[in-house]
Amino acid sequence: MINTTSRRIYFISYYVISVMLIFTLFGNIKWLTYLKLMTNGTVANAIVTTTSCSNSQTFSYRFNVGEKSFVGSGGDGYGNQPCSSLKPGDAAMIFYLSSEPETNIPGDPAARMISEFSAIALVAFFVPILALLLFFTALKLWRDKKEI
Repeated sequence: MINTTSRRIYFISYYVISVMLIFTLFGNIKWLTYLKLMTNGTVANAIVTTTSCSNSQTFSYRFNVGEKSFVGSGGDGYGNQPCSSLKPGDAAMIFYLSSEPETNIPGDPAARMISEFSAIALVAFFVPILALLLFFTALKLWRDKKEI
């Protein structure tokens, strides 16, 4: 029979591994891009070309770097107006990498990074503890039933 201290160690170990796994799987999705844009990004005004407000609260835009024109799309907010307020021809703030203008996003990358981190942190810290509590409770009930 496993003693209480061993159960706690198992629980904490599984919890830490679960948190690290979630951050590894989901945490790097956009963080690196946001970090690059925060540290090396250039802010610019882009022209809104289309909006998809009823479906996904996103808009598409066009901007120029030198003589070249680039396009992008993304969500509203983070320093830009709500999608419902935008229409083709409006200006929107974007950030892009000077060395790679194809890498661009609308709005402030620092605010986007905080938002992304908050969502991932909520999932990473609370989902594993709930799953592990359910698992270990079910395991205990199964063992208690088996001993009868």
